[in-house]
Amino acid sequence: MKWTAIHQWYKILGGNFKNDLMMKKYNILSAIILIFSLSLASCENDGKEANLSPSMVYIINDGVQNISLYEMEDAYTYNLGIYKSGALKSDATVKIAVFTEAELNEYNTENGTNYSLIPATCYTISTSEVSFGSEVKDVNRVIDINFDVTQLKELPQIEGTYTLPIKIATSSITINKNKAISIITLDSSIPLISRSNWAIAGFSTEEATGEDNGKNGKAIHMIDNDINTFWHSKWDGGTDEMPHHVTIDMQQSYTIAQVNLIRRQGNNSLRAGEFWLSENNTDFVKAGDFQLEERDNEQNFPVNHTRGRYLKVIFAESNNPPHTSLAEVMVRGY
Repeated sequence: MKWTAIHQWYKILGGNFKNDLMMKKYNILSAIILIFSLSLASCENDGKEANLSPSMVYIINDGVQNISLYEMEDAYTYNLGIYKSGALKSDATVKIAVFTEAELNEYNTENGTNYSLIPATCYTISTSEVSFGSEVKDVNRVIDINFDVTQLKELPQIEGTYTLPIKIATSSITINKNKAISIITLDSSIPLISRSNWAIAGFSTEEATGEDNGKNGKAIHMIDNDINTFWHSKWDGGTDEMPHHVTIDMQQSYTIAQVNLIRRQGNNSLRAGEFWLSENNTDFVKAGDFQLEERDNEQNFPVNHTRGRYLKVIFAESNNPPHTSLAEVMVRGY
């Protein structure tokens, strides 16, 4: 009776008791569902955040980086890449540094290498510090290292290799220790050209029979990779006047930067001469000169960087004219 009376009075006041009661229940239920959903979303976000990869920095071109300088002229710029990884938003400041002598010695001991620091006068580094913003996509920085190639090529020859070892020294976020150093090795030596398919394209003289019944004396012996054989100017049955020459066909064109000679072992007859290059074995351009010392080991003669397929070696001066001889001719070029 009580609920009937309340319902009757509710109708008199212009309301719908059942509908309003249902609406209140609906609003309460909606509020509960909303609160539960927000709580669940918050928990899910907390879980995702915990599983995101942490931010860290590393060197992109890490490890040993071999740089050949022989084709370069005055300067070379090396781009050292610094990268920030990770899904979390975080800014970062990173500083790099060159290894100390002690650090490089330790690296050599641990890795069985023989690296030497290049002098600081041979390079400049654009900056030792880079910064990243907190944006996830702000990930890459480049530091320019400018090398003075002219100075590098003038460095004295050493048993090991010149290098510029770079490390990430400090960072405001985690450093990837496996990718934190870059060992930039600098090789200014010019490759030795293979002689495996070389041929003799011409000569003014050779001794075809008088040296060990032809086992020595021929022009081909100066490219046979045997220092105990040799070319010799003709002497059996007559002689040829100086200057003498032998032309070598390298089978393809190269830019020649250096010619290496080895005397006939125990013989100092050859004294001086010239190097000439040609593309067609007809039109030759002078590349350089040589003056041999009185020693049996290899002697190296830098020449003007000259391109050609055919190398003509002219034997202009002898200590026993018109006779002369030579064991080996080798070429460095590219």
